[in-house]
Amino acid sequence: MKTCIALDLDGSLESMGNTMADLARALEKLSDLELRTFHSSSKRERASELRIPRRRWRQRRWLVGRGRAFDKVFPKVEVVHVAGDALPPTKKIPLVISIDDLRPLRSRAKAHPRIRDLQRALDQGATLVVSTRTGSHEVQTALRARRNQVVSAPPVIPAQPLVTTGDCVVVNVAGGQERLLARLPEITAFAKSVNAEVLVLGSKAVNKEIRGKVGKVRLVPRAKAAQTLQRARVVIDISDGARFPSFGVAALSAGVPTMARLSDINFEVMGGAAALVEPDQEFIEFLRELWHNESKRKLLRAAGLERAKDFEPEAVAMRYHTIYRDILRDYKA
Repeated sequence: MKTCIALDLDGSLESMGNTMADLARALEKLSDLELRTFHSSSKRERASELRIPRRRWRQRRWLVGRGRAFDKVFPKVEVVHVAGDALPPTKKIPLVISIDDLRPLRSRAKAHPRIRDLQRALDQGATLVVSTRTGSHEVQTALRARRNQVVSAPPVIPAQPLVTTGDCVVVNVAGGQERLLARLPEITAFAKSVNAEVLVLGSKAVNKEIRGKVGKVRLVPRAKAAQTLQRARVVIDISDGARFPSFGVAALSAGVPTMARLSDINFEVMGGAAALVEPDQEFIEFLRELWHNESKRKLLRAAGLERAKDFEPEAVAMRYHTIYRDILRDYKA
């Protein structure tokens, strides 16, 4: 008998596509799951998706974890899985919440709405799925959750086309604006010495914040992440360490040598497959080696392609399949 999973397609965890849609396509291939998709904050796109009665009213209620229980509206569903802000209440079925962004939990405002909403969901029996094991420990501590309430599974990062003719330094910035501004003078000086262009990839908010402070570099919107990656000879991933390094993993899958700050999350995800630089190490020497040293580039390319397989849709779907199975077993015990 198939297990019926309701999966929310809104709330992607990844910047290069819709993570939940990619996960849905992979889950649909598993013979013992019946997948029903829905949209928690937008209109449904296909007739096969669950239709949310009184959609706008109900979705506003879900943002604060209130309203009629999901299993009362859709009685055949056995697990509800979301990744966005909407937390539909349930009565007798488990709610699974995927989390990637840890910034709200690190907020100095103790009453941050996300903390309050996740705490309420935990109190009602929800399971939190954090994108890394390192992050899951942080979430467990911040929310004072029991160990079995917080597990880990990465977001889906589909493999990117192999890059064979990249000639740019691509810098991805995700919350690390100060580090970016500190490093840019030496990055641009190096790029000038090898006649390369520097492309800085960031969100609209980040690009607006740093525009006028970055000199002669091109700011690229995150919507063009996939196209930008195809121009990279080296990727530099600069972040605040609060999210899964999805662009870095995408670069590994494309065979692009990648640099990032040595942090617990980066080491867990990319250790051995990317050049992880400690704060007191010579940053520019790493960049120079990744640009010029063909044997080093070949080693990192091979290691990166192998590591990236762990985050492809089929691998992530199997991880979530195990999570659903374990949760249902505990609910029925």
